[in-house]
Amino acid sequence: MGWCHVGADAGAKAVADLLMFNNSIAVLDLRGNGLGNAGAAQIARSLKEHTNDKLTELDLGYNEIKDEGACTLAQARPRTPLSGSLQVNLVVQMAICNDKRAGLTMGCNEIKNEGACTLAQALC
Repeated sequence: MGWCHVGADAGAKAVADLLMFNNSIAVLDLRGNGLGNAGAAQIARSLKEHTNDKLTELDLGYNEIKDEGACTLAQARPRTPLSGSLQVNLVVQMAICNDKRAGLTMGCNEIKNEGACTLAQALC
């Protein structure tokens, strides 16, 4: 679903609903869909309200997500198996691994120190 112009409103809600009701999704590529903070909040809501044990990779790169959206996603972390490599931008890359070896990719967004640190702490 990368680069499909999902958007921050109805499209992001539809994807979030899909995540809530479909337990077979293992990899979800949402790169370049213009989700922004509002779309990140929709995805976070879904991840927080429903555990999908199959989801091992979620790519939210190139979505204009800022610190607010990153912090919202970090709050959803306890209910999801996502961890692994966190790529905040092209310059800074942190590898944070646990037993599940799952991944959350956030490359090429507008996440600064606050959002990066919050996500890094949630993924530990």
